[in-house]
Amino acid sequence: MTGMLLLDALFRRRGLLLGVAAILFGTLGAPSRTSIVTGSLLALTGLTLRLWAISWIGPAARTRDPSPPAMRIKGGPYRLRHPLYGGNILVGVGFAWASSPPLTALTLGSLGLVVFYVALAAREELSLRRARVPAGVRPRLGIRGALRTERSTWGTAVIALSALAMLAYNTA
Repeated sequence: MTGMLLLDALFRRRGLLLGVAAILFGTLGAPSRTSIVTGSLLALTGLTLRLWAISWIGPAARTRDPSPPAMRIKGGPYRLRHPLYGGNILVGVGFAWASSPPLTALTLGSLGLVVFYVALAAREELSLRRARVPAGVRPRLGIRGALRTERSTWGTAVIALSALAMLAYNTA
């Protein structure tokens, strides 16, 4: 039970934890134009996966509430487990790559991110055991609604990658 409480606390504070990690990568790194382009493409892939997932699950997924959801979606991107977490991993690794930290920091940080989200996914799997699976579920939001729901995520990514680009431009 203590493990579940810890995972619930990590779930609630995942944005803060990832923000601290991003700041650390940004300060450890020496971004170049190449690392920013490559990292941005990886992050864009993750953001697109998140957008697709949000279009299916709706804005209810954007919560800090660790209680189990009433439904389990199994269509669209949810045919594979946890596409939002997969998207977050791609965004995080993309940002880390863009900031171009030392290889050891990049490797350890990326592995840490994967372990973090695997632990959150395991926690979520336990909580979804009793959730019902509705028949014939279709996307809840169109792309427009998903973009509106995800605007803070996209805005944060643009600001963070722009800051790295300015840093690379000023040091080139």
